[in-house]
Amino acid sequence: LAKMNLDKKDVVFLIVGRGVKKHVLESMAQTDKLTNMIFLQYMPKEDYDAILQSVDLGIISLDEKYKVPTSPSKIIGYMALAKPVLAMFNEGNDYGEFYIDKPQCGLWSVGLDNRKMQENFEWFYTHPEERKKMGEAGYKCYKKHFSVKVIAEELEKQLLNG
Repeated sequence: LAKMNLDKKDVVFLIVGRGVKKHVLESMAQTDKLTNMIFLQYMPKEDYDAILQSVDLGIISLDEKYKVPTSPSKIIGYMALAKPVLAMFNEGNDYGEFYIDKPQCGLWSVGLDNRKMQENFEWFYTHPEERKKMGEAGYKCYKKHFSVKVIAEELEKQLLNG
């Protein structure tokens, strides 16, 4: 996505943390002169959340080699911060329907479908009001299903009812 959107001077891809593919991305950014990528080290959650407050879109990218359906907790984190989600899930994964389509909080594609990824990214880029609505929809879903209070109440109810 960074390479396909290098011409958009108002777009920056922020990579935070020590992910397993970080070194690959750093090498790619250097080789392809991707000046629209910024790499930050791992940081405390409070600092990370503060940085996320300033972004327009949360991106989830799963390794296409994973054969087991995987859904990173970042999705719920993006929802909690009212950020819309652009996700690329591994094949055979129904999390796009569950975490993205049902709450209407973003767009997703399967595997390394670069055309679809770029199409989804371009839609977000050209529809800022809809992007904001998707973020708000994700936040509503978070409050209803994933907040600490809701999860604690559900656990308590299950414990009491055996």
